[in-house]
Amino acid sequence: MDSRIIHCIIVGDCPDMRRLIRDTLVKHRPQARTSEVSDHVSAMRIFQMAGADLMVIAQNLPRAIGSELVRALRLEKAYIPLVIVGDPSVDHREALAAGVTHVIEKNKIAESMAYYLPVWLPEK
Repeated sequence: MDSRIIHCIIVGDCPDMRRLIRDTLVKHRPQARTSEVSDHVSAMRIFQMAGADLMVIAQNLPRAIGSELVRALRLEKAYIPLVIVGDPSVDHREALAAGVTHVIEKNKIAESMAYYLPVWLPEK
């Protein structure tokens, strides 16, 4: 089993969504530690200070959309999985052009994360 600490930044203004993401992440990667923030400015600040192995971002953030944060992170040379969580109406082409790794639907968070976590965070 991989024993290295994994840091995940969870970005979204809905506490229930952040909790579901955190609980799913820790269920499948018990060594994970999370930082949870509600806006893009705080997410960028934490990433610049502490880095991350994964970032899960709500598409609709206060004063920004998730793909804008992704674009800014890619300009900062963030070579980590950046995952957008949103409604089925999320424009996948726009998100992928911004540099998103995956787009998952918010009503399928647990099953999508369980499926993709081995790809995003492979065990060493």
